[in-house]
Amino acid sequence: MSFLGIDTSNYTSSVALADNNRLLADNRRQLRVKSGELGLRQSEALYQHWENLPELLEPALSFGDIKGIAVSTRPRAQKGSYMPVFNAGCSAARMLASALRLPLYEFSHQEGHIMAAAYMNEVDFSEKLVCAHLSGGTLELVMIENGELKIIGGTKDISYGQLIDRTGLMLGLEFPCGKEIDALALKEKGRGLRSPLSEIHCDGGSLNMSGTENQIREYISKNPDDKEGAAYFLMKAISDSFIRIIKNIGAEQVLVTGGVASSEFLRRSCREYAYIFGQPEYCSDNAAGLALSEGRAPWR
Repeated sequence: MSFLGIDTSNYTSSVALADNNRLLADNRRQLRVKSGELGLRQSEALYQHWENLPELLEPALSFGDIKGIAVSTRPRAQKGSYMPVFNAGCSAARMLASALRLPLYEFSHQEGHIMAAAYMNEVDFSEKLVCAHLSGGTLELVMIENGELKIIGGTKDISYGQLIDRTGLMLGLEFPCGKEIDALALKEKGRGLRSPLSEIHCDGGSLNMSGTENQIREYISKNPDDKEGAAYFLMKAISDSFIRIIKNIGAEQVLVTGGVASSEFLRRSCREYAYIFGQPEYCSDNAAGLALSEGRAPWR
């Protein structure tokens, strides 16, 4: 018997099915964003989730017997955490659980990310663990210890993902811009040159990046044809700052997840450190971690 996971984040509708730590289905659909726009209103994202869910659920449900359903109901496992888009997945899960008389388990979107990143990796949840959640709109360091999740660091203004997407739009790329920025940065056209960007300001496990956004905007305005150089300088500054904040908090076991964690540039930059990166396909928004949980997070 299998276990169903449902997640409706800001930009992806996701349905997954797992049986004995083996994924049977991993169905996702990215939400549509108009060309040149930086994201979606919550109401538009919610509408698209309702359009996508029936088509994503139908093939997953065709596998047969399901013993339970897990769904993300909020962004974080913190009091007051709320975002309307998760109502789509939550409502669908509740209706299915009621109709099929199945137990329903509620998680946060962040917990789903952590469980998906741990899939196919050696992670010891019985020991202190820092999870770096690097998504489009999130940059947080979460300590998992004694069954508790506690935010111990992250951004004080914008996230890596927001900085990457804003830079991409300055360069004329389509949103979301992460994959294209990463590909441009990997050409390393700026390698060996003095960076026009100052180091991203870090204070312990926290950092500020609004100044970096202004600097990259100025560089692009003066060098509009240097897309590769701009992407390289940006990803180098991001990678260097990430390594610094992890060093600052002194973490021994670090799990890295979220869409930005799928960056090959970031992974190469961190190669000499013992960070545990989630598999690239399970770093971006998905319901795989929820389906694999079978209703219980390893730290609960």
